[in-house]
Amino acid sequence: MNTNLLKFALTALLLAAIIGVRAYELQLFYDPFITHFKRANYLDFVPEIETQKMYFSLILRYLINSTLSIALLFVWFPNKSKLVFWILIFVLAGVMTATLFAVSIGFLPDFYTVFFYIRRLLIQPIWLLLLFPAAVFEAQKTNKL
Repeated sequence: MNTNLLKFALTALLLAAIIGVRAYELQLFYDPFITHFKRANYLDFVPEIETQKMYFSLILRYLINSTLSIALLFVWFPNKSKLVFWILIFVLAGVMTATLFAVSIGFLPDFYTVFFYIRRLLIQPIWLLLLFPAAVFEAQKTNKL
């Protein structure tokens, strides 16, 4: 099988999985803020939260998105030292973001917008959107693309 065809097929599969995580977020994960932030009056009250369940769900979602993102990066840039680097970046970013999230949730509702955006870093594959262009730039710079 052609390696480019395999690369594009794996890319399509991984992107479909990332999109599937987003499309089925209400069925797969416990996050009372998904529907809460869609309300016009979300600043007026804080929804009931099952804290442990929410943290577990956010961490699980982050792990799924991170795994899919790292796999996608590895499909395009198959280098074991880069793989270790990306894993380290995702782990550090996850720990720092989860810590900020835990601290910010204690200050609700005063800092809703900060909380909202920190939460976004955990539930969306933002780090992929940052690392993929960086990897492309680095590959072009070293003539490996």
